[in-house]
Amino acid sequence: MPQPQPLTFEQFIERLSDGNPRYDNFIAYFMTTGWAALAREKLHSLRFQKEQPDLDERLCQGMIKRDRSIDTEKAIADLEPDLHSAYLIMHDYGVSDEELLIKTD
Repeated sequence: MPQPQPLTFEQFIERLSDGNPRYDNFIAYFMTTGWAALAREKLHSLRFQKEQPDLDERLCQGMIKRDRSIDTEKAIADLEPDLHSAYLIMHDYGVSDEELLIKTD
């Protein structure tokens, strides 16, 4: 069965019924502590880290250095284009949106 088309940037950043962006759980791939760090151990994440070290580092550093005094989505708004690029790369690996985004509303 062919892989569905990836989300456009507008679809990727769209706010869902809970008010969070569609990519809300995707950021776990770039967090290195807590439960979210488990996402970094998935095979497609390890492949991404190996093949895209600069983008991975930029996103990890962006998550670490974000302003924690404001909502995460506001704090990482400038990372959204890079997050979408990372999503497209992992999507090209054949990983489903259900796995990458965890929730699709």
